[in-house]
Amino acid sequence: KISYVVAGILILGTVENAMNLLNISPFAQYVVRGLILLAAVIFDRYKQKAKRTV
Repeated sequence: KISYVVAGILILGTVENAMNLLNISPFAQYVVRGLILLAAVIFDRYKQKAKRTV
């Protein structure tokens, strides 16, 4: 859904801005961004699996 994409972009943008304001190193920012994306993929897979079993 487009609404999920927009929400994801807003969340990532907010997190990136917060990390910049907190002077977090660029490497740590990449790690956090990667973990957020990984969590989103895992959540989506879990949601799809739950939908198929119902």
